[in-house]
Amino acid sequence: MSAGVAQAQQSAATDASAQAAEAGAQDRDGDIVVTAMRRESSLQDVPASISALSSTQLEKSGISDSGGLQYQVPGLMIAKDSGQQAQIYIRGVGNNLQGISAGNSVATYVDGVYVPNSIQVFQEFNDVERVEVLKGPQATLYGRNATGGAINIISTDPSFTPSGKADVSFGNYSALTARASINAPLVEDTLALRVSVQSAYHKGYNENIYLGQRMQGQSSTGVRAALRWKLSPDFEAILRADYSNSNNTDYLKIRNPKSWWYLISPVDQYVDDPRKVMGDIGAAQPIENDGQSLHLRWDTGIGTVKSVTSRRHFDSGPTFLDLDQVALPPGIVNGKPYQGSYLGDITTSTSYYHETYLATDPSKPLHAIVGFNYFHENAREFQYQYAGGLSSYDRYGKTDAYSVFVDASLDVTPQFTISAGLRYSDEKRDYRQLRIIPSVPWVSNKASWDSFSPRVGVEFRPSEDVLLYANATSGFKSGGFNLQNPLNPFKPESIWSYEGGIKASLFDRKLRTSLSGFYYSYKDIQVSQTLANLQRVVTNAGTAKIWGLDAEGNWAVTPNLRLTFGLSLLHSEYGSAILCDSVIGPCNSPNAPALVDVKGNRLPRAPGTTGSIAADYTIPSEVAGGEVSLHVDAAYRSRTYWTPFEYKTHSVDPQWMTNAQIRYDRGSWYVAGYVQNIFDVLYVTNGIGSGKLSTPNGLVGEPAVFDRYAAPRTYGVRIGFSY
Repeated sequence: MSAGVAQAQQSAATDASAQAAEAGAQDRDGDIVVTAMRRESSLQDVPASISALSSTQLEKSGISDSGGLQYQVPGLMIAKDSGQQAQIYIRGVGNNLQGISAGNSVATYVDGVYVPNSIQVFQEFNDVERVEVLKGPQATLYGRNATGGAINIISTDPSFTPSGKADVSFGNYSALTARASINAPLVEDTLALRVSVQSAYHKGYNENIYLGQRMQGQSSTGVRAALRWKLSPDFEAILRADYSNSNNTDYLKIRNPKSWWYLISPVDQYVDDPRKVMGDIGAAQPIENDGQSLHLRWDTGIGTVKSVTSRRHFDSGPTFLDLDQVALPPGIVNGKPYQGSYLGDITTSTSYYHETYLATDPSKPLHAIVGFNYFHENAREFQYQYAGGLSSYDRYGKTDAYSVFVDASLDVTPQFTISAGLRYSDEKRDYRQLRIIPSVPWVSNKASWDSFSPRVGVEFRPSEDVLLYANATSGFKSGGFNLQNPLNPFKPESIWSYEGGIKASLFDRKLRTSLSGFYYSYKDIQVSQTLANLQRVVTNAGTAKIWGLDAEGNWAVTPNLRLTFGLSLLHSEYGSAILCDSVIGPCNSPNAPALVDVKGNRLPRAPGTTGSIAADYTIPSEVAGGEVSLHVDAAYRSRTYWTPFEYKTHSVDPQWMTNAQIRYDRGSWYVAGYVQNIFDVLYVTNGIGSGKLSTPNGLVGEPAVFDRYAAPRTYGVRIGFSY
């Protein structure tokens, strides 16, 4: 949940202890270990702001995919735009860019492999050991597209001890989930295989009452396999492969019944119920995702060499989504088309990633991490839609990026350490587009960018259980091309972060806390804007300042009661930035009144306060005949604006989300009951704002917001066993 909450592997982990961790054992006394800084380190000993969640914590909180992380990691927001393109923000840094030549401002890695596509980064968790969230820019160790931070998803490795686990859960909305993992040593202490499968289904939480279709449902399957080969005590290889598919029906709700779509409809078709809409096009978005990777680890006389080589492929679509929520087929009103819909969009991506680095012996006074990486992607997007007019595009994008980096630390004394790092990044992008409807010939463009990303830091340890640190770190997000115009590239954005903090283990390490304060200087911010004729463009919009405070903790109050908490206080404001306010009107001239100076306004998706708290209470087996564990957690988010203009209509009120679980363990099996969103809050995870639009008959539609909702109250029972 937080720096003090993470339940990851122990520093002296063996196959037996890893097996115990899979069974749900809590790491109450041993050091907590993460690999976010490219070497195994106690989380309390890492001079950076990092949150981590173990498989046990993920299960207790009901987190089954990337989107659920935001309820347990304060300062993190993960939402989906239209077409289920993920938008990830950490401490207010992120973007809502669309298309195959854009990218996120928060980098996502699965087992050390960079995931490029904004739909693909929204991962379902299958046999995940832990998830690490790095807050703040990470360019030195993680490279491009990490101005906001990075998310590392780490799968469970094969071990040389036989083990297995399986569970099945049943819930409302016809929910059924089945999971199983088996770990099999094939050759003693040399070769081991781990295979995990997962299948999940629930009917939709919302409904298209015109078609009788349930929407925002889930139907997915996945399989993951890993083969570990320990050739010698100093050298091993892990070969991984995974495949998943899903067909989830997307759902967005127009908040305002006086928006453009409803004014041009000949009959009133707005539905007051937020979980119901009218629409004549059935929603669908099939997705397939597969990958293969080879991981090598070699312990040498000067340090450890690690390498990963991977290929990933991704297919999304054909995607169908009725955006106008009017139950009429595409037609003509006063000579103009009125329907807004995605009608068969397809996105594909094939990427290759390689990284090799050397981490020298950290027990030496001078130690360093030196490495390089290379990334290549070919992507295609076919788009066919109505959005005030019929349009169809065929787009292709190619990216080649490489970097070299070094990060070194010098222990001046046993208590005082100075560190510095530098990465050089170089990237080339090609983008070409054929507009089919209306017909426009091929248009193509190329661009390249490079950057030096430095970092400096100091660490001071007045005692074994206290760490003081300060860092100055840079971040770099690459440029790209506007979705509909290859001739209009946008520049990279950059950020400097200045952060200081303290981590302490108190009261015989029963209380672990971390506190950090930060200040960001953010410039050339990539902002998506809507100009005339519903055209979305990306521009580099001036500067911003962000500062705040993060506090996290984990307190073993008694042997049976544990409390965890996290709090993020955030202030953000634009500096110099002139943006197009589509609520006022189109921005089709340099002097258009809709060009607004947003200086002083807060950044979108940057709530001032986010927090979470959880309690775990265990009733010993000698009392209950088996161990009974109770868990409850709650997450809070203050008002969140979706655009830079601070319209209340383009925001969501403060919200709470609460979950609970009770579990009974008896030997090798368990049964658990859970409830998510206990109070059935209509929790908005994202809002997509639109401006005023004139209808063909001269009426002006009010601004609309497309709301995306989290699940309503869900509950069920899970039964599982392990050996």
